Amino acid sequence: MSLRRRSRPQVERTPLLIVCEGELETSYFNALRRHKIARARYALDIRCANGGRHPKVLEIATRYSKNRETWCIFDAESDGEHAAVESAINKCSTRHFHFGLSNPCFNVWALAHLPGAQVGRTTPDKSRRELELALGGNLRPRDIDWVLERILGGEHFTNLERAINTKSINTFSNCLAVLTNNPSTSVAGIVTKLTGV
Repeated sequence: MSLRRRSRPQVERTPLLIVCEGELETSYFNALRRHKIARARYALDIRCANGGRHPKVLEIATRYSKNRETWCIFDAESDGEHAAVESAINKCSTRHFHFGLSNPCFNVWALAHLPGAQVGRTTPDKSRRELELALGGNLRPRDIDWVLERILGGEHFTNLERAINTKSINTFSNCLAVLTNNPSTSVAGIVTKLTGV
């Protein structure tokens, strides 16, 4: 009888690329990478456009997609940018990329995780202030552990289901509806995919 341990067969994880506009989104998805289902099912490559707008997100996604499922995470920002956002959505579609869009910005999605936070019609600056207020201080968007603890609810992701079930902002079926509804987001689609929540 051999005393060597038999190793479990490695389960192949699906490669998935996520390209985000800014730091908070990037840290959010890097924190989400720790979710047991995301960790088991996906080989995640998460990239940041460093505040670049839709064209920069698409450029990075195109450069690194390499025949894998690709998601672009971007913001509507303001009513005047709807044509640019629609163009980005069309480019995602022609390149077979998926997208998560938030109106006006990702802060709307982050706020939906927090108990008692109210998400109403807002601007990027106002939503940042609301998020800071709800979190009791300045944002630390580059700190993955801070995002995990303060927004996602720690290693057990206790705040995730609250965000996904926030019907007033989530748009699952028609992502273009995000453009005309402030606040709204379609980010729940990729989050549900990654976590099974």
